[in-house]
Amino acid sequence: VVFLTAILYPKVDAPISDYLVDIGIVDRTTDQTITGRFGLNDNYRAEEWGKIRYTEEIIENIWFGMGAGQYSHYSLQADSLSESPVRIGTLWTHSHNILINIFVELGLIGSFIFVGLIAYLSFLFFKSPVMPEQNYIFSVLAILFLNNMVEFSFWYFGFFALAVSMVSFVDKEFNFRFSSSAFMPTIGLVTLFVAFLTAGYVAKDYFSSVVGFYSNSLDDSEQRAFITSKNNRFIGGGALKAEIIRNKPSPYAIEAQIRELDQFIAWRPEMVFQMRMVSLLAASGKEQLACEKAYRLAAVFPNSVKRLSEELAYLKSSGGRFDINEIERCIGEGMMYWVRKGRQKD
Repeated sequence: VVFLTAILYPKVDAPISDYLVDIGIVDRTTDQTITGRFGLNDNYRAEEWGKIRYTEEIIENIWFGMGAGQYSHYSLQADSLSESPVRIGTLWTHSHNILINIFVELGLIGSFIFVGLIAYLSFLFFKSPVMPEQNYIFSVLAILFLNNMVEFSFWYFGFFALAVSMVSFVDKEFNFRFSSSAFMPTIGLVTLFVAFLTAGYVAKDYFSSVVGFYSNSLDDSEQRAFITSKNNRFIGGGALKAEIIRNKPSPYAIEAQIRELDQFIAWRPEMVFQMRMVSLLAASGKEQLACEKAYRLAAVFPNSVKRLSEELAYLKSSGGRFDINEIERCIGEGMMYWVRKGRQKD
């Protein structure tokens, strides 16, 4: 299987990837870039791991952590406490280290549970008979866990599902029996059916968001599909990012747009989400809050300033009743944040 895949995959992949590169959807990374990512000169991960020293200042409850999926918020707050933030303007959605991620998001209790799981798997390893099948399964588990010390591949469902399935093969302590032999095949078929439906649902909305982002003009049906793809629970965030990048903020239904953004920012505080939030808050009349967020945005994501200024000017020209000069002043203060810190350090 490996031999056939190695021969056939390049032949199947080449025409598809070449077409996607030509139309601008795929930017194929060079081998040198991939190799350099893991080179000795790349200390970004080590610097990101160093943010763990700010736990006392950021995490309110060390036992339960900040909550699942909240590492990006922790990383941004750590940047504001650092004298020299790592890769300013980059959102770290995870730390590339499963131990740090679990500690930040789930606290000491989550860390104890994870260490207990590792100890239990180690116990099963030493207890299991020396057989090729068992050795293979434990080798896969070891590779996955070691990989998650520098990559956190469990962030992707496929790797996480693989680890869970491997654990189910080695843990023979609990056996479930069903009276009907057709029960498990039925469950499997239903699962496959739901998986295919879900894949089709995601693929349809993904295609709509890609067409909406890259097309020069959209007809009514394409525009509707582009907008509704934001409601997809799997790729909605990416679709909303595409819409924000492509379109100017609407001066209508401001509060509804703010509520929509709040849902995504709570999970992933992306630069484009926070940038659009500043514009909408200003347009809604909440100047003080908009000013505070503009200061924070300019300090953490300085490359957002140009687009933010354009959005503010557009909303002001569309009838916005806010003091654009005050918001611009806050943006300027945010840009000067690290300059003042550097002077204080010197």
